[in-house]
Formats: sequence, C-alpha cells, structure tokens
Amino acid sequence: MIPLQRWVVSLTALGFGLYHPLLGSILLIQNTYHDPKLVGIALGLYVLALIPSVTMYSGLRMPLSQALANILAAISVPLLMQAQLGLDQRGYATWYVAGLATLLTVTAIRQHIVLAWGGLLVIWVEVILWHGPAFIVDSGLIGAFLLVAAGTGLAVGLANTGKAAEDYAQEAASTASKSAAKTAARAVRQTRAQEALRGTLPMLRKIVVQNGELSVIEKEEARLLEAELRDEIVGRDLIDALIRDAAREARRRGVHVSIFDDGSLEAIDPAIIEKIRFKIAEVINATTSGKVTVRAPKGERWLVTIVVSQPGSDAADLFLKLPEDL
Repeated sequence: MIPLQRWVVSLTALGFGLYHPLLGSILLIQNTYHDPKLVGIALGLYVLALIPSVTMYSGLRMPLSQALANILAAISVPLLMQAQLGLDQRGYATWYVAGLATLLTVTAIRQHIVLAWGGLLVIWVEVILWHGPAFIVDSGLIGAFLLVAAGTGLAVGLANTGKAAEDYAQEAASTASKSAAKTAARAVRQTRAQEALRGTLPMLRKIVVQNGELSVIEKEEARLLEAELRDEIVGRDLIDALIRDAAREARRRGVHVSIFDDGSLEAIDPAIIEKIRFKIAEVINATTSGKVTVRAPKGERWLVTIVVSQPGSDAADLFLKLPEDL
C-alpha cells in the first residue's frame, strides 16, 4: 500500500503525465490523424508505461523490466505518431515529446538515469530525422531535455539522501549495539566482582574470628583470594573462567600473575576477544616461574601485551602483542 505522502506525489505526477495524452486524444476526436488506430495504440503504450512507473513498486528504484518497457515506449510512440502527422502540424500534435519526456523523467528519478537519457536521445534522433533540425524548438525537444535534466538532478539528490539516511541508521544501530554491549559487559563485571567478594567473606570472617592468626595454608588461600578479587576488578574484559583458572593454578605454582584491562577491548568483536583470552591462558599455563603481566592498553595499535619475565633479569622471556601475534 502506498503511504499518504507518496499518494500525493504519485497523483501529482500522474496528473501531469496524463495531461499530454489528453491533448493527443482531443486531436484524435477531431479526426486529425491519418490512421486513428495507430494513434490509439501509441496513446495506450504511453499510458500503460506511465501508470505503473508512477504508482507501483516499493522503494525508490523501479525494476529494470519497467525501465526497459519505458524505453520501448519512447522508441515506439514517436514512430507511430509521426507516421500519422503532416510535416506542417504543430502544437498539440507533438504531445508525445513532452509526454515521453515526463515518462523518462520518472525513469531517471526512479534510479535508471542512463536508460532515461538513452531514451531521450532516441526521441531527439527520431524527431530530427522526421522533420529536420529546424523543428527542435517547435517540437518541444528542448523542454524535454530540461525536464529529464531536472529529473536527473532530483534522482542524484534522492539517492544521496537515501544513502545518508541508510548510513545514519546503520551508525545508530551500531552505536546502540555497542552501548548495549558495554552495559551488558559492565553488568557482567559487577556480577563477577560481587561473586568474588562473596567468595572472600568466609575467609574474612575467619581472619576476624582468629584475630589474624592464620595457618600457612590459610594465608596462602587468603593470598589467592585477594589476587582473584583484584583480577575481577582491574582485569575487566580480560577475565573469564579460562583465565581465572589459569591464573589460580599459576599462582599456586609460585608464578606472580598481574592482569590489567585499561579499556582497549571495548567494542571489540567477541570472537577476537575469545582468541586473545585463549592465548593468554596458554601463556599463563606454560609459565612455571617468574612473573606474567597481561595488559590491555588503550590508545595502542595492538589490543593486549603479554610479558613473561624472571626476577633480576633485564630481558623478558616472552613479549607478545595481540592480536598482531595471533
């Protein structure tokens, strides 16, 4: 169903387009033509091309088949009409020039600009061959040229406007998606932090009850809980179950693990983040001593750095930049 605004435009264009065959019909009634039947065919071809071009098809662009039908009308109608006219006939007799110019203008506006100009060229050639270059002004060819040119300008403007609107819609959707992803990620981080905090409560109660007097095993467990809570707070998008388990086991082996997310993973494809986390876990699991520092720095060309180093050593055992090194 055509919306109300489009009905207004369609009816206006249709009224303008049907004005020209109306003039031709007046001459037909007056029996001005040599063979009225061929004129009737010309009128029918024009109207049958005009009505669907103006009123049908969703979207701005009409189907190629309709555009080709319009070109066929632009080729056929002048041949049918000019065979019925004397060389001295002027005025309404050449209604088809303005009419076909209207049809081709609609074709251009509905995004078949090249075909529209090709059809106009055919009309010019047919009219000039029929009556000569001196008939250009009287036949309405100049007006037809200006009408199609105006339609072309409008077509380009509508296409640019449509592209701009589409780009804006895509950008808005992307922004909304990123915002939703950030909100969801923030909620997940908060949930993780709360869960980690709840996991430390038994240990905190034990510390209070025992007045800080913990066994060696309890001290080690408290150290691991503190490190895991810190990971949840500063590790942000780097932390998942895989990283959490790898860091816990590495710390049990005596490896010092530090994980910092400064914000470089915001709005990054989750599939890429998953690959990065897998690589981080792989490095942590392979480290048996020393220190592992994982950082997601903001404002760099890479997303994550992984540095494995030993105490007292000036050179790192391993230095990776991800995802460049993936």
